[in-house]
Formats: sequence, structure tokens, C-alpha cells
Amino acid sequence: MSNYEKQRVAYHEAGHLLVAAHEGFESLGIVVRDNMSGHAESSPRLPGRTSEQYVSSRLRVLLAGALAQCIKLHPGDSRCVMNALLTNGNANDDWCKAEELARAIAHGRTGGAASDDKSMAAAADEVIREHSAQAQKILESNRKVLDKLARLVIDRFADLCAEDINASDSDSKLEVTEAEVKRALDGMQRVYGDSA
Repeated sequence: MSNYEKQRVAYHEAGHLLVAAHEGFESLGIVVRDNMSGHAESSPRLPGRTSEQYVSSRLRVLLAGALAQCIKLHPGDSRCVMNALLTNGNANDDWCKAEELARAIAHGRTGGAASDDKSMAAAADEVIREHSAQAQKILESNRKVLDKLARLVIDRFADLCAEDINASDSDSKLEVTEAEVKRALDGMQRVYGDSA
């Protein structure tokens, strides 16, 4: 796996994790697999939030992966996020989920008044732009924390490569533990309150 791919995956997963922590999700960690993929883990619980706040928080978390990899690898490239969301396997899954959540938020905001597909798509696009800007601000305001989290993931890739992995074992993995994540998150800045 190239250094570029390691950084892409590391920043993508670190972005999800950083924004999940910022939003208040619990039980945070990152799993790195021997096929050089990864995924951020967080509890689906978000105590004390309304349904709309929960959906908005999940949307910011989903968008944060592609945003984070673009902050690191393609700063200033406005096409990077959409390219990342549409062309990378797990990021494409993020995009499908994000579109669904954006439509749910748009439906709630319009009271169902967006009666045709074109109106709903426009309302959902606005929701995505708004939540992307919020996630971007969280990531940029916490760039040092993002870099620390990504470094942990890159180190796990190195650990996996150094291990003697049995070629028939397709599920070898190493984890960035919750304790390591908490140490890396030390110093995270709150960008906005609970009712963003």
C-alpha cells in the first residue's frame, strides 16, 4: 500500500472519529484491517439529544471522513470531497447514508412541502452543504488532534505489515484502542454547542 493510500485511509477514519467525539458519541476506536482498510467505531447512542440533533450529528460524522482526507491530501481542491465520496468504496457507502440523512432533515425542515424530487434534492443539497461546512470547521479547528489520530492509524498499518500475517486469514486486524483515542483527543476544541 502506498504512503498516499495509508494517509487517505488514516485521515478518512480519523476524521470520522474526531467529529464523532466532538458530537458526543461514546466508545470510540478505529479498526485497521490487513487489506489496508479501516473503519471508525462509535456507539450509536447520543444521550440527551433530540432525533433531529442525532441525525444532524450522524450526518456530520459521515461527511467528516472525506473532508478530513481532503484537508490533508488536497487542501483547497473543491472537487476532492465529492470525488472521494463517489469513488472510494467505504466513502461511497458514507455518501449513500449521508444523502438519506440529508433528505430526512430536509423533509423535517420543509414539513414535507418539497413535493417533487427536484425540490427535495435541492433541499437535501443545502443540508449537506451546511453540515459539511460544520464538519469542516470542527476538523480545521482541531487539526493537531486530527493529525494525532491519523498517526495512530498509520502506525497500525505499519504494525500489520510487520506482523507475519497468515495469507489464508482474511480478517487480521489491529485496533486503535479507546484509551489511545482518548489520549489523542486531549485538547479537542468545541466548535459549537450541542444545538448546532
